[in-house]
Amino acid sequence: MTPLLQNLTRDGRWIPWLFVAFFLVIFTVNGIMVTVALSTWTGLTTQSHYRDGIEYNRRLAAVERQEALGWDVAYSSQTLEGGTLDFAVAVTGSQGQPLYPDRVHVAFVRPTSEGFDSSHVLQLRADGRYGIFVKLPLAGIWDARVTVEEHGRRHQSSQRLFVAQ
Repeated sequence: MTPLLQNLTRDGRWIPWLFVAFFLVIFTVNGIMVTVALSTWTGLTTQSHYRDGIEYNRRLAAVERQEALGWDVAYSSQTLEGGTLDFAVAVTGSQGQPLYPDRVHVAFVRPTSEGFDSSHVLQLRADGRYGIFVKLPLAGIWDARVTVEEHGRRHQSSQRLFVAQ
């Protein structure tokens, strides 16, 4: 054994180097994790977060107006052959009567990734429901955000759905 190794082993001078090595590993792993975290997701779910915060009370009033309408929006979705989604919406009024609004709109939003969202206007079907056949680009979880408009009144709701391929 060389004299240097004998001195390190006998005197215990190698123990502080274990602490240095330990903390170097910790700092390296933390640095990698911070870099990955900052480069993969912005953390923002909306581009107008400041304005949304200021308009919070106005949004609460809109929710109260929507609830006062008494509309019921029922969804149905089915994945057909080839991954095509049959999405339909039935709208009923406060007394349970079917409503035929001026416009029914759906936005399909992928909650786990950006760049795949799509927006569609639903068409009235023979059975009184509004619907669309759409091929979404990815299988999995989607949020269907439906907006119903009738004579200047608006009802917004959302439904989480699973699309098989």
